[in-house]
Amino acid sequence: MRCLSAALSFSLLAGCAVGPDYQIPNLMLPSKWAHAGKTHSEKIPELENWWTRLNDPILDDLVKEAVDGNLNVATAKARIREARASYRAATGALFPTLDGSASGTRFKSSTYTDSGGGTVSNLFDAGFDASWELDIFGANRRASRQLCFQAE
Repeated sequence: MRCLSAALSFSLLAGCAVGPDYQIPNLMLPSKWAHAGKTHSEKIPELENWWTRLNDPILDDLVKEAVDGNLNVATAKARIREARASYRAATGALFPTLDGSASGTRFKSSTYTDSGGGTVSNLFDAGFDASWELDIFGANRRASRQLCFQAE
């Protein structure tokens, strides 16, 4: 029974391990491309702002308005910011977490005494907490690397 439980424990622990690091495959590439020595005789046209050659200010304004209000660009920028924030959060999970708090309270009791008013009391409280999750099987490190590649 002990051997069976030990074998079961070892097989469960082996299932928690994360796979090996990615290795770049060794590809056989040709030593020479078919059009390697040929050059283009024509100049490649500049197409970045091609509509400005039409000299139409209305078209220029419409294109500027379309680019400024393009939600696809705004969505892409938001996704990049989200990916970078996720990467920073995943990388933060690799380090210890420290937390501290402090508070103070001053109060006066409302009981009437012969000497006048109530008594004044002070209460001070301070706390400190530290925690760190050991990344034994490398899950946090792998998640951080994955999010790093998504943020690029």
